[in-house]
Amino acid sequence: SLFGFLLLVSSSLSPYALALSDPNCNSAQYRTDYQKKIYETFQAQGQPFTFESAKDRYGRTLNLSAIKFIHPDSKGTVVVLEGRTEPWLKYLEVFYDLYQQGYSIYSYDHRGQGLSPHLSGKNGEIGHVDRFSDYTKDLELFMSKVVIPQNTTKSKIFMLAHSMGGAIAADYLERNKNTGISAVALSSPMMKINTAPYPQWIARLIVSISKDLGQGDQYGKGQTNYPVEEYLKNQSDPNKFTTCVDRFWMTNWIYFKNQKTLLGGPSNNWVNQSMKETKYIRANANKVELPLLMLSASDSNDSWVKPAAELEFCKNAKNCIQIPEFQTSKHEILMENDVVRDYALNSIVKFFAAH
Repeated sequence: SLFGFLLLVSSSLSPYALALSDPNCNSAQYRTDYQKKIYETFQAQGQPFTFESAKDRYGRTLNLSAIKFIHPDSKGTVVVLEGRTEPWLKYLEVFYDLYQQGYSIYSYDHRGQGLSPHLSGKNGEIGHVDRFSDYTKDLELFMSKVVIPQNTTKSKIFMLAHSMGGAIAADYLERNKNTGISAVALSSPMMKINTAPYPQWIARLIVSISKDLGQGDQYGKGQTNYPVEEYLKNQSDPNKFTTCVDRFWMTNWIYFKNQKTLLGGPSNNWVNQSMKETKYIRANANKVELPLLMLSASDSNDSWVKPAAELEFCKNAKNCIQIPEFQTSKHEILMENDVVRDYALNSIVKFFAAH
């Protein structure tokens, strides 16, 4: 029950050792420690690899970039699915914290982003996909061909998914009953995209017409390349992602250092496909039977997705708990200030331990 889980979390929430402590979220020490302790040291322990994607509608496959961190005394495996634009490199601090708790980690870059091949023939920074179902089929292969076969100790497998990764995870759970997963945590999952300043029906009309005009792999209306240099110069300016200046710096430092991962706004077809697929995901929430933990920001603070749709999904799923403590957080709960981020990670770890 919700009460039982919240009691479990609140009674045992003495913070564990996180990778970096940054109470003010704006310090030179965090940035130095991140570069030395996280990016250089822990990245060296990771095992990068590639795996073959699902076939697209033309029968083509891609080599998708992936990473794994195998704990010598692993008590379980966490599969981490990133949001749109994000490379697995951005999650090294999250990986470190989960590893410190005894978990092995697997993650990969979705097709069209990160270190995986980008898909728009017009501009490599356009976030493009042909079919949303390609994302889900890639995850099916990652689980069946990589994660499950390599889990030789038969330890429990968990999933942690953010934003677009949350939509992919939900779609995967709805379409597959025997996943081998014990529990799933969703951070600001993309159950409905925010199409502001346009109402949903107008946005759908715009991208449909653009697609029919042969502009499916071009930027959607008002979308541009990612302004990484501008963000690096103006770290203290308010942004849409997180209230934490240092973790916003970390994101842009990663992109600047690994410019192949740069991704701007989405294509017309990505928007069109995502609107269709998230409608399907919401309508089929009752097919999800696994234990779910939903971490949501507030409608006023999340400018990328619609938290109300997350609540709707959680109510309709058969075994979902939503934690309401993230009302001060922006979209990227796992990249937030220490108070928010520590509570989120503690809640996730306790939830996995309970299942």
